[in-house]
Amino acid sequence: MILEQTSNSFMLILLSSIIFFGLCLLIASLILLIREGPSQFWPATRARIIYSLVEESKSQKKLADGSFKTVVTYEPVIVYKYVIRKTTYTSRKITPRPTQFTPKAAKNLMRRYPRGLIVKIRYNPTRPEDAVLMAPSGWLGVALAAGGLVLISAGTFLLRSLINL
Repeated sequence: MILEQTSNSFMLILLSSIIFFGLCLLIASLILLIREGPSQFWPATRARIIYSLVEESKSQKKLADGSFKTVVTYEPVIVYKYVIRKTTYTSRKITPRPTQFTPKAAKNLMRRYPRGLIVKIRYNPTRPEDAVLMAPSGWLGVALAAGGLVLISAGTFLLRSLINL
């Protein structure tokens, strides 16, 4: 009898943990989908790279002791043009959100998009001047949501079966 109660308690804790983990996955997927924004669902079109380069910026950062440190940041600048409904637009927006790059990553991105290359971009259908070169795919958020729902459903089903024993 005591062994059965211990086993049921363990199963209750395990199934509750599975349901909790499923909820965590579901919340993480929603945060990811919201954070990445709607650009992942915008229509796509072709664009031509006009030029690409890496800009180096230096700024001063104040440290806790009152001294200053020079901070160097690198930003790839990739300018592209595209046509939507007979209007030509130019943009340099790479991702939906500002992103910081290491010098190596910025140079690699610049090399990946040389002048003259035809690429697929995504644009805002209500504001075609708003476009991104690299929109997130959205699959990670969908996969996390699906995994969360499966865990919640399975955990709930098994928990109800355990309670009905």
